[in-house]
Amino acid sequence: MDNQKITTYSFRLPEQLKARMEHTAESRNLSFNQLLLEIIHRYYVRGGYIDSPTITSVLGREYDINIEESRPHPPDQPTCFFYLRDPISNKLQSYYTIGLTRSVIERLGISERSQYAVIYDVGLAMLHYYNRIGHEITALRWNQFPSYPNRRVLTTNDLVIGSLHINSLEMLLQTLKGNEDNWQDQHLLESLSVNNGLWSFSGEPIGYIVEKNFFAPDGTHAGVIKEENNDKQLFSIKGRYIGHIIGDRLLSKPGRKKSESEVHRLPAKYPLVTPPRAPLKNLPHGFSDAEPDIASLEEMLEDIRGDVNA
Repeated sequence: MDNQKITTYSFRLPEQLKARMEHTAESRNLSFNQLLLEIIHRYYVRGGYIDSPTITSVLGREYDINIEESRPHPPDQPTCFFYLRDPISNKLQSYYTIGLTRSVIERLGISERSQYAVIYDVGLAMLHYYNRIGHEITALRWNQFPSYPNRRVLTTNDLVIGSLHINSLEMLLQTLKGNEDNWQDQHLLESLSVNNGLWSFSGEPIGYIVEKNFFAPDGTHAGVIKEENNDKQLFSIKGRYIGHIIGDRLLSKPGRKKSESEVHRLPAKYPLVTPPRAPLKNLPHGFSDAEPDIASLEEMLEDIRGDVNA
C-alpha cells in the first residue's frame, strides 16, 4: 500500500544465509530489505493468507492492483482506492473505492490502527471473488451509492448469509475465497462477464449482449435484439437483419430479409473481448452451414462497423 506507515523489525540470521541473501539481492539489483519484503509477500500469497495484487481476468488479461488509502473519507466508512493497471503500459483500466463501515470494523474486532491493512486484504479478496465467479474485473458497478457506482462499502448486512453470521476477519476472508454460493453481493449491478458473450457458428467471438442490446467487442452499441415467441433476432442500429440468436451463438437463416426501424444508439460500454469457443457440432433445423454462414456473417459485421463509424 502506497504511503503506508513503516514499522521496523530486527532479524537474526545465520551468517551463511545472510551472505546468500545479500548475493541474491545484489544479482537482482535489489536492496537487502526489498528482497526480504518480496520473500515475505510471496510466502503470504502462496500460503493463501492474502490475495495477490496481480489478477488475471477470466478473459485472460492481466492487471496489477495498486492500493492507496482514501483520505479524507466519511469517519464511519474508512476506504481504500483500488487501481487496476495494465502491467505493460501502466495505463489505468479501472478503479474502485472499497471499504468497511465502522460497525463492520467493530463486529470483526479490528483496531483503528490496522483498519487500512484489513481493507487492503478484504478489497483484494473481493476483487478475486468477482473475477472467480466470471465477472469482467474492470467493469464492476454497484448500486449502494447511486452517484458513485464504483464505490462499495461492506455493512453488517453483508456479514449475514442465511443463518450464518460472520464475526471475524478470518471468517470473512475464507467466505470470499469460497465458492459462489457462500456469499453473494446484493449491490452488484449488471456486470459484464464471459456469459454475456456472443459467438459465431464456428466459435469466433462477435461481441456481447446486455439485456436487449448488442455491443461490439470494443463496447460500441451496434445492434438490438427483437424477440417474438422465443425467437430472438439481431438487427443492426439501422434496422438490418443480422441473424438469429440461439443460445450464445449468432446463426444465419437463409432468405431472411425482414428489416426493423432504425434505433437510437446507446452510450458505449466497456470493452469485452471473449476467447473463441469450439464450433457447434450440429446446426438447428433451417439454419445455414458453417462456411456460408461465416462468409455472410463477416459481411454483415462489416455493415455494423460501417454503421458505427458513420
